[in-house]
Amino acid sequence: MSYSKRDRWTGIELIYNDETVNHIAKHNVTIGEVLHVLKHSKKIVANLKGDNYAIIGEFYGKCLVIIVTRENEKRFILRTARDCNNKEKRRYREKHKK
Repeated sequence: MSYSKRDRWTGIELIYNDETVNHIAKHNVTIGEVLHVLKHSKKIVANLKGDNYAIIGEFYGKCLVIIVTRENEKRFILRTARDCNNKEKRRYREKHKK
């Protein structure tokens, strides 16, 4: 089963399926956390290579890295999500000091 969720992150549609949800669960991340970061968190977005992007954001103090692939202008496929490592946390917190 595939899901899609529209959110305010530049009007994208996030595409994911049960396999992706199960994969990110192995990293102790829920789809709700991913959607919250995309919709509500301050973000750092980096182009990795081609149409792949890393998004760093925060879910109530939990720093997450979300990897997506652009399918077209408005549709992105969720590839994975995980907790930030120390370097990523430092970068995020330096950029978005509270």
